[in-house]
Formats: sequence, C-alpha cells, structure tokens
Amino acid sequence: MIAEPLVQMPILEGDLKETNPTSILMLIKMSRKNGILKFFVEEKQAQIQIHGRFILSAASPEEILFGEYLIQEGYLDHDNIGKVLELQKRMRMALGEIVFGMGYLGTDPAALKTILNRYLREVIFRIMKWSHGRFEFHESSGEITSSLAAVDMDFIMLDNAQRLEDWKQLAGNVHSLKSALKLNRHGVQEVITLTQSEWFVLSYVNSRRTIVRILEKIGQDELRYLTVINDLLDRKILIEKQTEALRLIVPGRISSDQAGGERQFPGKFTANLLFKEIDGNKNLLELAETLSFDFDVLWENLQLLIKGQLIEILKGRREFYHMSEEM
Repeated sequence: MIAEPLVQMPILEGDLKETNPTSILMLIKMSRKNGILKFFVEEKQAQIQIHGRFILSAASPEEILFGEYLIQEGYLDHDNIGKVLELQKRMRMALGEIVFGMGYLGTDPAALKTILNRYLREVIFRIMKWSHGRFEFHESSGEITSSLAAVDMDFIMLDNAQRLEDWKQLAGNVHSLKSALKLNRHGVQEVITLTQSEWFVLSYVNSRRTIVRILEKIGQDELRYLTVINDLLDRKILIEKQTEALRLIVPGRISSDQAGGERQFPGKFTANLLFKEIDGNKNLLELAETLSFDFDVLWENLQLLIKGQLIEILKGRREFYHMSEEM
C-alpha cells in the first residue's frame, strides 16, 4: 500500500500555456523530488504521484474506471463485474487484487502488475494532452512501502512524445475534435461491411457526442479509435455534424452605409484575415479550409466580425442559430 503523503505547499507551479506536462516531468525528475503533480483546468483536476524516477499513480476526470478497462480488455464481462465489486465492497481491497485473487487474470502474479501499468499509462497519456490551465508540484515526505503499479518516467516521456505526435497528426485530419458525429444516411449501404472496431465506434455515435467525448467513453487506445473514426469519415459513413452545418452557412460583408451602428474592426489579425476572405459566396467550411482555421478559431473570429457589424449571415441562418445555441 501507499502511505498517505504529508503534502506541503507547492514548490513548483505555473501556467500550462508556457510549458507542457512532459517538460514539467523532466524538471521534477532532474530535481529528484517526490510528491504530487497536480493539474487544474477550470473545475477539472488531475494528479500524478511521483517517487524517485517512477510514477506510481495517476487520476484524471477523463480516465476510464479500472473496472471498465478490464471489461474492454476482455478480462471481465458485465456479469462477473458485479460479483467482483460486491466482494471488493466487503473486503475493502484494491479492485486489481480482488480480480487477481478470483483468478480472472490467470495465476502469474506479474500479470496484475502488467495490466495495472498499461492502465496507468493510459491515464497518464490523457493528462499529458492537457495544454492549458495551471499546475502545482507538492513535495511529500510520506514513505512508500509498496506499489503494484510503477512506470519509469523516462519511458513515459518517450512513449507520450511519440503518442502525442501521432495524435496531432491524426487529429489534424479531422476538422474539429469538438465536432459531433452522426451516421450518414447515404452511406448506410456500406455499414454491413464494417469491422468489429468500426461497429464499436458506431455504438457511441448519437448525433450529440463529439469526437473527443466518444474517445473518452471508449476509454482506451485513443490513437487506434481515432484512426477508425478518420477512416469512417473518409468513407462518408460518418459525417461531422458541425461540418455539415458549415457547408450551409454563407457569410457576407455589410457595406458601411448598411451598418446599423458604429462599425468596429477587431484588433485580432486572424479576424481581419477572415474578413478579407468573405465574399458572399464561400461557405464557412470553404473559409476554414482556405485559412487553415480549426472550428474554434473560425467561430471566435466570425462572432467578432458579426459583433462589429462588419458581416452578416446570408445563407444558413437557421443552422447558424442552432450552432450558436450549442456553443
């Protein structure tokens, strides 16, 4: 078990916009400090426990529960998870120890540690993708008697660097990870040829869940399932709900004599780039592709131009208002 650490005031803190979680881990490793690294984004909080050159535990609001992870990995099913959780409640032991003791992980003691380490890596990877918010590192003086899971920090930094690069490359092929996905009714004839992984992804698509939320619900191997989503989008079996709406929305410039009040050009360079491209013919998707804007940047600058009475929506007003309500 891990003894309760005596947490002190933070000895390291800062803004995630100025540094990244990998650099923070590297600095802590070089300082040879033990403690808790915490991340804060609005109401969300994540933390990583560090001892020596090892990460012993991690917790994130987006993490999949360990029981769900065991089900998705095939070690448990929905029938026996109830028995395991009931026994855990009575015995007050760690879920992994209960599952191993009941024989679901075989008889090799190393199997439990391997599974816990893989699960820990998945939780850490989710935290390492945080790009804004703040962080604190609290040095702790509690003694570590034993830990079932322990991942080398050097391995984590190398593994996450590669996975984050793969993630960025894959995510770049999707217009926006915040897009909600829906089944393309014109692509239904291809559905019968889907693989098991593709069917699994489709089971989470309901026209409301975004790509990020679907990956969070799946809870494992995000790179693999983002690849599956990309393929389904390329084959037009899935379509991005926002992308579909962006094709229908066409903005146009307002002439100075038509403006109802004082026109105001925004100070943002990106907003002025967007204004120059708006010609009354290009839809929002074409504008985003021309300027290489992701959805959030496009929408923010569009709102600035509308507020400044520089542009108006010529076509797709209903879709525009619906998207405004969802944002």
